[in-house]
Amino acid sequence: MSAMACRLSLVREATSPALAFVYDRGPASAAARLSVCVAYAERQRWPVAGAWTESGEHVARPVAEQPAYRKLLASLLGEHRDGDRDVVLVVTDWDRLHPDPAQQFVACRQIHDAGGWTETTAGDTSLRLVERHRPRRTPRDGRAHAYSNA
Repeated sequence: MSAMACRLSLVREATSPALAFVYDRGPASAAARLSVCVAYAERQRWPVAGAWTESGEHVARPVAEQPAYRKLLASLLGEHRDGDRDVVLVVTDWDRLHPDPAQQFVACRQIHDAGGWTETTAGDTSLRLVERHRPRRTPRDGRAHAYSNA
């Protein structure tokens, strides 16, 4: 291993893993889906900051009007924000974020603007959600994600 490769390897090891935020909307089987998300985060070696579930009349509202999602975002931007750590929103699939692709984009963009990305338990990242946008930022684990209109 070259000296440069060795230094890069040490830098990657010293970097904190992403902090996972687990989210689900909809009442049916929410606990089971949250468990799947937590297990996925653990397999990725991401500590889980918490889990939030949207239910009742709020599930059909735009993401900005969903109380559990707003609490998740406030937690991500507030008490759990560490400038040296990436954050990731984990959902079982894109519809668990919101059934409307435009609202999915809004949520993914908010997470991106907070310095993170969104990922499904199938390994799809927010980059794949809207392919016409190119990555603006790469997390420390090397995965491309998020969007840029530039």
